[in-house]
Parts: sequence; C-alpha cells; structure tokens
Amino acid sequence: LITTNLEGRITSANPAAEQILQRPLPAGAAIQSLLDLDLDLEEALHRDQRFETVFNPQPDQRRILGGHVAPLRDSEGRQTGHLLLFQDLTEMKALQERTRISERLATVGELSAGLAHELRNPLASILGCVQLLNVEDQPPTMRERALGILSRESVRVSHILTNFLEFARPQTVRIGPLFLPPLIEELRASWEMDPRTEGIPLRWGSIPDLWVLADPQCFHQVFTNLLSNARKAVSRKGSGEVRVEGVVKGMELQLIVADTGCGMSVDQLERLFVPFASDFTEGTGLGMSLVFQFIQQMSWDIHVKSEAGVGTQIHLRIPIAP
Repeated sequence: LITTNLEGRITSANPAAEQILQRPLPAGAAIQSLLDLDLDLEEALHRDQRFETVFNPQPDQRRILGGHVAPLRDSEGRQTGHLLLFQDLTEMKALQERTRISERLATVGELSAGLAHELRNPLASILGCVQLLNVEDQPPTMRERALGILSRESVRVSHILTNFLEFARPQTVRIGPLFLPPLIEELRASWEMDPRTEGIPLRWGSIPDLWVLADPQCFHQVFTNLLSNARKAVSRKGSGEVRVEGVVKGMELQLIVADTGCGMSVDQLERLFVPFASDFTEGTGLGMSLVFQFIQQMSWDIHVKSEAGVGTQIHLRIPIAP
C-alpha cells in the first residue's frame, strides 16, 4: 500500500510495499520514477483505475505487479492524493502460463488420438485391399470391388487430413457485405444435387433480401456442415425434415437450421464442438469444430438446442451490413 499527494509523490508506504518493490520508499519520492504506470497521477482521479505493469527490481529479475489506484479524499470530499493497492502477480501469471501450456498439450494429445482413430479404419481397408490385389488369379469382380474401396477410402483419408489442416491452421477470412439470396440459392442447389438427401425434405421459411457481413467461403462451409449434420440426424432416425428460416432482429439476422431427426443427449450436446467427438459414422468428425472456428473468425454467435429423439435447432446470429 502506497499513498501519494496530488503531484504523485509518496506520502506513506507500508512494509509490504517496500518488500515487493525491494527498495525503501521515502516520503517525497515520485512514484512514477519507481513504477512505470500508465496513469496520470498528477491530476485528480474521478474513479478507481486498475493497472498492471512489469517491474525490474534487479537487472536479471522481472516481476509483474497488478493493482488499482483510488482517490484519497478529505472529510469534505475533496481529493487530496492517491491510494495505490498492489500485489506481486509474477507467480500467479507463471502458473496461468503453465496451465495454458498444459491445456494446449492436452488438446494436442486429444486431437492426435482422434486423428489416429479416424485414420485407422480407412487405412485398414486400404491395406486389406492391397493385400487382396497382390494375390494372383483374383476374379475380375473382386479386383474391381477392391479398387473401388481403395478409391473411396483414399478420398476419405484426404478429406480427414484436409479438414484437420483447416482446423489446425485457420484460414484468413475476408469479411465483407454479401447479398444473402444468392448464398441461400447456392445452398439449395447443393442440397438438391446431393444424392444423399433423396427422400429428406428441406423446407425454406422466410429468407429476407438483405446484405450480411461474412466471408463467402466460410459462410458456405458453415451452412454446408450444418445441413449435412441435419441430413445425417434425419437419416439415422429414419424420418423427419430439415428447415431453414431467417428472422431480422435489429442489426442482426438470425438464421435457424432445424431438423426433426435423432437429436442429441446432454452429453453429446456438451461435446458438439469437440474435434472427433461426432457419433456419426459418415464424415471426418471435424465438421462442427470447423463451424465453431469459422463463426468465431466472422464474429458471429451460435446457440444450439437439442433433445434426443426430437431434433435439433441451431440459431446463428449474423451481423447485417450497414
């Protein structure tokens, strides 16, 4: 604890302050000569102000101090000086950094384990096909089937690695005004051309004619992944439909992607954006992780509601271009 007058010169300091700063604090010394504070202590303060600064008590030492400055007032309410309360945050900051590193390493471990798990099955199929093709006198139908599996599983491995690289090394987004109707029409055409959507109705509610702030590639990937998950949910249940609609609220557009498919349990919902946590056999397990990453990059917001056996609703809040 240190007190100063209105000119920023020390009037008192307790022993803890001298211990933290590792030097005597005589009355009259300028506080700014001891601590590099980004504060103007030579004028009145109207409210408390927090500060954090790096302090070097010795040439080979680096300490981090944090605290706040409050105005000192007399009995009539006039400010007479400043009160500095601070503490040494060095060990706490070091602990936070170690925790951050540990979390990062744990995440890398989980990603590596997930990637290995996702690659194991297609690689096993590829190895089995290679061994089969090495056997002489295989029937033409068997060879043709093995070559088809090789092609399909190779494409699957390529998709897994491509999505993983996109997740691990986020692309640079170019956010700008985009006219919504052509984007929606592109999604509609992709759905209709996909043979996997056969028999699954996609209903379109009201879609306003307006401009939104987004990156075109990220916009397409976000909604492609959301519609893909909705399709898988309906297919797993065996019946249901998918619906997309938009609602304008102030300067935001709320786009809703809903399905009446299999839905998610509470545990599945909590792990929705975790890499390789998907329960669907189709896909790479990174779709919703990429969705969350793209949404953060574009400064959107996402809210998910789901109930097992009932369906899922995903609400996206998208800024409207001014």
